[in-house]
Amino acid sequence: MDMERDFAVVDTGFIVALLNEADEWHEEAKAQYIQYTRIWMPQTVLAEVAYVR
Repeated sequence: MDMERDFAVVDTGFIVALLNEADEWHEEAKAQYIQYTRIWMPQTVLAEVAYVR
């Protein structure tokens, strides 16, 4: 069965890559961000991004 999703579940690496244009995964993260209508992430990701950034 082929089911399309309209959301993505992301982790810290995705958010860091999305925010950092110098990151090697930035373009891929940006493409995924544009593709999905909803982005889901655990609350702990926010704390991790703040620490890493």
